[in-house]
Amino acid sequence: MDLDCGLPQGSSLGPLKLILYAAEMQEVVSRGVSFHGFADDSQLSKHMLVNEIHAGKSTMIDGIAAVELWCRCHGLKLNADKSDVIWLGTRQQLAKMSEADKDLPFQVASYGRQRPFATLVSLLMSA
Repeated sequence: MDLDCGLPQGSSLGPLKLILYAAEMQEVVSRGVSFHGFADDSQLSKHMLVNEIHAGKSTMIDGIAAVELWCRCHGLKLNADKSDVIWLGTRQQLAKMSEADKDLPFQVASYGRQRPFATLVSLLMSA
């Protein structure tokens, strides 16, 4: 199989090259969105209050769009099947959110199909 780019799996240079290659990804993420990368996984997060949910979701969508564009420009694919939205809050905070509030309406292009992000709702219990 001919490869236009990349390294063979198991190469000792693979992890280092990935870190160097993907280091600029965090620079494309929108202001107000935190980025955390570990190996080939990336996490975007944003703290928001329930009354700021619409502006916060818009900021997150902008950040995800920027990462997806960066990935496409660098021959990578943002995998929606392995992507989740997780809302953390107390039971009382999460009860204030409607189902529409919990949805993050972002479609990722994946092999010519559009796939939505999965949504998980978690409780962060206060002691």
